[in-house]
Amino acid sequence: MKRYFWPLIVIVLLLSLVLIILGFSTTAIKNPIPKVSLSDISSNLNPPNFIAIGNITSDGIRGWKLIYEESGKSNLTKLLVFNTSSVCKIANSSFDCSSYTFKDGARARVEGYNENNGELINVYSLTIQP
Repeated sequence: MKRYFWPLIVIVLLLSLVLIILGFSTTAIKNPIPKVSLSDISSNLNPPNFIAIGNITSDGIRGWKLIYEESGKSNLTKLLVFNTSSVCKIANSSFDCSSYTFKDGARARVEGYNENNGELINVYSLTIQP
């Protein structure tokens, strides 16, 4: 008679294991990880400390640069650095800057962060102007 109890014990243990697993999975469903939108993240960032309108050109070696003017100063140059969160805009569409080939000399508004003692700009957004 004792041989007949082993399958019953195994079945009860397996069912208990399944119920324990289901108990943990329903706990995870009741307390999901909160979703954070991109706007929530960007609102907590410091606003860009560099905004300028100028022409973007490629120097062929280091990448794209912005040539712009400030009051009383002309022909200022900043190297543009793009990262995964850089957003480029043209007309009414936005896209990842790394997927776009700029037209040399295009007019653009650049917003970003001065880095490396002001030598380069970590681009937050670049808007091609008509």
